[in-house]
Amino acid sequence: PDVFRNEIDRKTRDDRDELRFIFSSGFRHRFSDYFRLTLRGNAYLFHQIYLRSGRSANNNWNRIYQLAADFAHIISPAIEHKYQLKILANYTAFDFDHLFAQLRSYVFRKLIYTDSLSIKLNNDLSIVNIYQYQKEDNGTFFKDDFAQQVTRELASHFVNVAVQHRRFLGLGVSAGMSFLLRNEWSFFPAPMTGELVRRKVRTFHSISPRLTVVYPASQRLMLFLNYSPTRNRNTTFPRNGKATISETVQFFSSGTINLQYMF
Repeated sequence: PDVFRNEIDRKTRDDRDELRFIFSSGFRHRFSDYFRLTLRGNAYLFHQIYLRSGRSANNNWNRIYQLAADFAHIISPAIEHKYQLKILANYTAFDFDHLFAQLRSYVFRKLIYTDSLSIKLNNDLSIVNIYQYQKEDNGTFFKDDFAQQVTRELASHFVNVAVQHRRFLGLGVSAGMSFLLRNEWSFFPAPMTGELVRRKVRTFHSISPRLTVVYPASQRLMLFLNYSPTRNRNTTFPRNGKATISETVQFFSSGTINLQYMF
């Protein structure tokens, strides 16, 4: 039995063949001492092939494309404004989907907008505000028509506000608050017409105070301490209009200790 099992493991391990292509490019331009622009783009192509017929149904192409634009605006020596727009698309197509009753090919797309503002009050004290918006959808991918049928959408808003002090009693201290709101929708066929109807199925709220302390033990050794109590509220909405709304609330705390040594 052991010899037979080892033979199966060897065949399974040697069965797969992979082909990868990675392309990446970027452009950066400084218009003035107050404004600079960075553009980035990359593509990741991955073809996974199973040579034996028993697993060849899993042969697939995974194509990931990403574009990003970063802007940095130095409004004054004390105020810096940065914003970024990023687009991500993931198309995974199985080679033999046409032989099966249910398609497995899928698409995942995401839009991320990040806006940060830093205000320097003095040489040691500053206020940092970060806002991020994410919009994503995923669903079934029809590779022959390069079309999709969206089955799920998500939208989230994240806000982080913090006050940073570089030298407080010999320590670097950052104290702030984080907020997260995420909504999720699904698409269901209408009872009479069969058309897809968009319906909210979930809402997630999170609030988290944060405290970070940095202790410079020496010029090369840094100690980071992080502590964050968190309150989460997860609300699930009925899918058929008959069930009741379900809501759960969680409280927990997390902390980390990191030691960094620079050679």
